[in-house]
Amino acid sequence: MDSNNRELPIDGYLRVLPGEITEENMVREGPLNFLVIKTGRILLKSRRLCTVGTVSSVYSGKHFTDIVLSLDNGQITVRLWESSGLLAQLGEPAENTPLLVLGVLKEYRGQAYISATLMRKVTQEYLAAFKRKLKSDRLILEDMINNNR
Repeated sequence: MDSNNRELPIDGYLRVLPGEITEENMVREGPLNFLVIKTGRILLKSRRLCTVGTVSSVYSGKHFTDIVLSLDNGQITVRLWESSGLLAQLGEPAENTPLLVLGVLKEYRGQAYISATLMRKVTQEYLAAFKRKLKSDRLILEDMINNNR
């Protein structure tokens, strides 16, 4: 880590865009995967993520369903385990359905995915509001860190 950067562990759900969830932004610590997002001089670090996007595709496996969420030029797979009951509550979303997802960052065979703990349908307007709030959150954190060196 660059000495000019300050790591800020987030003990909660870190708001991220699907395109930010990349191999380059992932750090493995033992069996755990963390996402590290650089914003200004701050490195935001969390296992728990909150993201949004529209459904690009759905794949049903034996005990899970994978939903590919896309937003702008990024995408991430969201895995719903049959035992979670999330799919039974929500129903299988159709393509282009906007979703909000909270979950834990995981990796399987080099592929990052979010193991969903909560998922709900949202509006297109919510997607835009999410991006504005993400930007605002990061500016507030940068300002807080810069003023409290």
